[in-house]
Amino acid sequence: MPDKERVLISTKDITKETQTKRKVQEYLEIIDKNVITVTTDLKGKIIYASTKFCEISEYSEDELIGKTFAVIRDPRQSIDLYEKLWENIQAGKIWQGKLRNLTKSKEYFWVDVKIYPT
Repeated sequence: MPDKERVLISTKDITKETQTKRKVQEYLEIIDKNVITVTTDLKGKIIYASTKFCEISEYSEDELIGKTFAVIRDPRQSIDLYEKLWENIQAGKIWQGKLRNLTKSKEYFWVDVKIYPT
């Protein structure tokens, strides 16, 4: 085994990077607690629901994950509205409008929605 005479060490100051990551995490937590956001897959199944959405809908995130918006959809709202909504999303267009939904305890709540297909 050859003798080693020296060691090369490379370092990088990651202080700013660490501070930036921490700040981004703080902002994400503020958004989660104060903004109603939901992420779905392409089939409309919920894969993420913010704490604020869970609070307003009265469902836990575990109760929403894997479900579609049918779980909160007001049955008196026009099905045509949802068909147009999905047409826009599938065409890669933003959809914006107001939706009336039902909480877990069957109370109504309105949301002004803006859906961004990604």
